[in-house]
Amino acid sequence: MTEQDLYGVLLDEFWGIPLFDVHSHFCQEGGMVDDPESYLSAWTQPEVPPPGLTEAQIRDWREGRWAMKRTYWFSRACGNALRELYATDDSAEMARLMNGVRARGLEASIDWMRGKSNVENIVVDSNPDLAAAREGILSTYRLDARGVTWRSCELEDVLEGEEERIKGLKEAGGVHCFKIPVAYDRSLRMEDVSLEEAARAARKEPEKRNPGEQKAIEDYIFRHFMRRAGRWSMPVEIHTGFGWAIHDRPLRLSEADPENLLPVLENEEFRRTQFILFHGGYPFTSKMGYMAGAFSNVNLDFTCLSPESWRMLKRALHEWIDIVPLDRMVAGSDGSYEWLYFGARLNRECLAQVLAEKVESEYMDLEMAVSMGRHILRDNGRRIFGLE
Repeated sequence: MTEQDLYGVLLDEFWGIPLFDVHSHFCQEGGMVDDPESYLSAWTQPEVPPPGLTEAQIRDWREGRWAMKRTYWFSRACGNALRELYATDDSAEMARLMNGVRARGLEASIDWMRGKSNVENIVVDSNPDLAAAREGILSTYRLDARGVTWRSCELEDVLEGEEERIKGLKEAGGVHCFKIPVAYDRSLRMEDVSLEEAARAARKEPEKRNPGEQKAIEDYIFRHFMRRAGRWSMPVEIHTGFGWAIHDRPLRLSEADPENLLPVLENEEFRRTQFILFHGGYPFTSKMGYMAGAFSNVNLDFTCLSPESWRMLKRALHEWIDIVPLDRMVAGSDGSYEWLYFGARLNRECLAQVLAEKVESEYMDLEMAVSMGRHILRDNGRRIFGLE
């Protein structure tokens, strides 16, 4: 078979696989859509605006920037995906159909989009009630070390209260993993801190803590629950690599570098914990491949990369497939509504294309390629979350 024939065979196989989406924000109702163009433009990386603009002028400036972003892979690929999903090229009709999905309500919208995307399981960002009520939906527990110590406290009492809350939600089927998005606020490097040191700092009012003391508190809490995660069979999802400038302080790539997690990963006390490191660590994709290949409890996630850049993800997948065991890669969508379809479609297509190239020229047979696709798209996620 030619490479194109192989691609078609693999893509058919992959559309038949019900996906496990490890990272979704399809957990609350979204607002109505004005038109597909503005919907897509709102999802492109917000640039830092020129100085001296009012809030209204910044909005106008960002809307005007869309004309310069139509060449983005995201704009082209997700525009095509929208036209395929709703079977129309007419913008007004497409907006009507998009809003019709939203008018169904959250749960019915999820069911419709899962059916169109052939997605079996979704891990949503912190909606325990939804997860407990709906089959196939799992929820994260966002571990907010700063939020639970926002005032002077006895750290051991705080940890005990958090543990009881998490256990209750877990027993009710409401939470299934931890999520740590701290790279948006500070470095991923989490040092080994004693309980005494962290507790002493936590007794101070937050405004009287120096940055080192605040970090010590957070490091202790993160490590504490990472250990508990191993005992409770709860994976730990961690944001690594690039991210939008959506917080008070733009994400700093050096702090989001997955290599910052080595003090944790190299420590034997965390070896029972399954880690899912988001976004392939982009732009540190080679580092991420090395780490997933070296640590048996590190799972490489490439959520959000297929809509960002097809060429970049293809390059990374070629490298990862060469050096990462096939049971340590997963993916998802990282959005809501149409994003479930974007991820499902583009992840399947990119993976099929890379594996077709491997079969055609690099000593991988078709059976191995199909097996690898099934592991990445479904089986690995189900195993990590204890559904197998």
